[in-house]
Amino acid sequence: MAIYHLDISVISRSAGRSATAAAAYRLAVRIEDQRTGLVHDYTRRSGVVASGTVGWAPDAHAALWNKAEAAEKRANSRTAREVLIALPAELNTEQQTRLVRGFAAHLRDRYGIAASWAIHAAPKGGDERNTHAHILMTTRTVDASGTFGQKVRALDDQDQGPREILAIRAEWEKRVNRELEKSGSGSRISSQKQPIAPMEHLGPAATAKERRGIKTAAGNRNRRRADARERARAIVTEIQSLEREQAAEDQALAEQRRAQAAAVWRGVLDSTTTVEARAQRLTAQVRIMEANHGRQTILAEITRAAPVRVRPDCWAVLRTIAERAQEIAAATYRSLLAEVRRLADWEDRARPRQGQRQR
Repeated sequence: MAIYHLDISVISRSAGRSATAAAAYRLAVRIEDQRTGLVHDYTRRSGVVASGTVGWAPDAHAALWNKAEAAEKRANSRTAREVLIALPAELNTEQQTRLVRGFAAHLRDRYGIAASWAIHAAPKGGDERNTHAHILMTTRTVDASGTFGQKVRALDDQDQGPREILAIRAEWEKRVNRELEKSGSGSRISSQKQPIAPMEHLGPAATAKERRGIKTAAGNRNRRRADARERARAIVTEIQSLEREQAAEDQALAEQRRAQAAAVWRGVLDSTTTVEARAQRLTAQVRIMEANHGRQTILAEITRAAPVRVRPDCWAVLRTIAERAQEIAAATYRSLLAEVRRLADWEDRARPRQGQRQR
């Protein structure tokens, strides 16, 4: 019995998430986030039956989601939108793939976005019929040249958003039922939320037949309802499992960022100490040379050792270089310190200020 399930959610920086991490996990690929320098490698993850892109170069997932991240500047930006759908067990892998690819193309045409999609097999030990798909959509329009444009506000608007979601749900119902009909299956799905009917009371005669192994009409209806309940529970369990895995991934990502910030901070301290020490040594050496030998003696020594003519203002140049070295050391320290603060304070920056609207 086919089950209807379609859920739409967002990937937001305010929750500590990124489009690159979400794409790598769902597609079981390796993506290096060019904005943070973090590497999300899920190439060992199993269970991805098929995947692809629409509105973008085939399988160029890393480029797509790095551009999606680069297009957003706010700390609480929404960088991707995800559609999670249950696939009918009555369809084979080829039919499911055609169905998901066509639905992703429909979303591209309707909103002008680009998307990555992936079909996941049922988790090990679970109901093998619970195949599902993830469609990860950009939150901005993407043209044929790969340029990101304006935000797609239709799904976020308080008035238009609910109508758009209903339209998406109805489109998925239409496409699935058409594919089920083509395959010869009598199953159908409905986007309207309908409770599963309660079990029928069989009565003494039907119960006696069922106990003897004779299937009855009422017994068959009860079995279909029990199967629908079981599959519905399995889908909910799968979603909860996905959310737990995503939470664990977010925690690991947070720890990785903190470790990166600490490593950069140690490098800043080491680099600053080295630069300042070298600048101070250079300044001290110049002053000692001036005190011990005098300016003319030093110029004569440089002239003798150098194969080129020394300018008369060479001494002033040396002094300027020494003083400039200290200025460069201070500027370098300030620049690196600002970068460390940016990395170390990512959690604070990710939290939207009071009254600040997500974009």
